[in-house]
Amino acid sequence: PLKSIACWARKYKNFQDKILDRSPLKTEALTFLNPCKIGFNQDEAVQQMTSALDILVTSNLIPLFVAQNADRDYKEHVSQEKVKLTLKAYLRETRLDDFWMSLLSNQRAKNLMKVVRMLLLFSHGNATLERGFSVNGEEDGEPQIQKVDMSAEHTDVAQRIVFTLDGTRVILANTSGSIKILNLLEDHIERVISFNPYVDKLLKGPVKLLAVSGDGRYLVAGDKHANIVVWSLTNLQYHLSLPKHRCSPTALAIQSSTNNLVVVYADHKVG
Repeated sequence: PLKSIACWARKYKNFQDKILDRSPLKTEALTFLNPCKIGFNQDEAVQQMTSALDILVTSNLIPLFVAQNADRDYKEHVSQEKVKLTLKAYLRETRLDDFWMSLLSNQRAKNLMKVVRMLLLFSHGNATLERGFSVNGEEDGEPQIQKVDMSAEHTDVAQRIVFTLDGTRVILANTSGSIKILNLLEDHIERVISFNPYVDKLLKGPVKLLAVSGDGRYLVAGDKHANIVVWSLTNLQYHLSLPKHRCSPTALAIQSSTNNLVVVYADHKVG
């Protein structure tokens, strides 16, 4: 048993080393996001920020101008006395994404926010960070939950849900195979259109993957049979179908700045 444990420990360490070696970002470079380090060793934090930006640019994850603007905003921001005090007072119990969201919420630092969000996603994964950054809790007053009117025709069992970036529409992929697009108004929900890509012979089964472009112009859906279809949300019509791959897709996403669609398949191919 001891030999077995030691063997698995070595395998796990080798696995970790390989992941870190192939990571687009070295762990040390992320320390520029450590509030305590910035508060007490600003020069070293700035150096790590520069190192992190160099890695992102070299890996083609961000353009050079975004890195330059983020670097400038970071240096200006952490040099402010009020910010320094906030950084030094950081408590480890505080979520790092919440801390940075609050710190940057009133600053005109769009590029810095983009970089910070990207790096925290690399470090922490999607689940908690998406919630922390997509829900803006900086408005005055207590958060409230308000029930809105929804007629029976809008209710269904959905297995995929996506929102447009501006939050005005929600798109549901239902277990019945249909796709519903709803307008989210202040006090009620309004149906825009409902269609069934299975009946239209565009998909061969229920929607497995669903994504909407950042500008709200395109909707993409895929099934387990490697059928991937794009619709135009501008005119609510079928746009195109991707060439069919031999393996099932496992994930897809649309890059917000270019509308480039990336699909990952079960055989590790990326299209």
